[in-house]
Amino acid sequence: MPKKSSQDHNSKKEISFLDGLGSYTEKEHRKAKTILLKNYIDASKKRIKWGDIDAIEVVEYAKKLLLIEQGKEISKEIALLS
Repeated sequence: MPKKSSQDHNSKKEISFLDGLGSYTEKEHRKAKTILLKNYIDASKKRIKWGDIDAIEVVEYAKKLLLIEQGKEISKEIALLS
C-alpha cells in the first residue's frame, strides 16, 4: 500500500477532525469537547510541522468551536437552574 503524503492531510480534513472531536471514543471514555478543544489549541502553539494545513485558519476555527461549545454548556447550566 502506498504511503500517504502530507498532501493527504489539509486544512479541510483538519477542520473535519475538529468537528468530530469528542466522538472518536466510546461514550464512557469521552471527554468534554471543550476540554479537547482547549488541549488542541494549547498543543497547536508547540506544533512545528503543519504540512498543507493553514495553521491560522484551523486554530481560529478551533477557537470558534470552543466558544460555541462553552455557550452550549452555559445554556445547559442555566436550564438546570430553571
